[in-house]
Amino acid sequence: MPAVFKEAGDTTMAALLTVSRYRSDSRVSEADLEAHLKTHPSLVDAWVEYSDEQRALPAWYLMRPREGSTEDWRVDYLTAREKPREHVFPDRFAACAFFIMRKVDELLKLTEQERSS
Repeated sequence: MPAVFKEAGDTTMAALLTVSRYRSDSRVSEADLEAHLKTHPSLVDAWVEYSDEQRALPAWYLMRPREGSTEDWRVDYLTAREKPREHVFPDRFAACAFFIMRKVDELLKLTEQERSS
């Protein structure tokens, strides 16, 4: 999704999700995503780049460890009012899969709101 989103330039991630026909009852699990990311590691970089380019709050953010650091990968949910809800992961695949699932859930809610208004 991030690569298509970047190339399209005139769409939203929510619109891409709608076109994909993915629904909340789809059978893709976090473990499925993690396994897929392990076989396509460049996708993690695409999701990190997408996360870095987000400018709105509230939002989920995927953060790699700082260069040369022994820190773990982090996924945070940032809002203007609340303290970040940080989740720590030992590797990029688990962190990215967690991030994607939360981001997709967020986008699904947005598309449902758009349809009902």
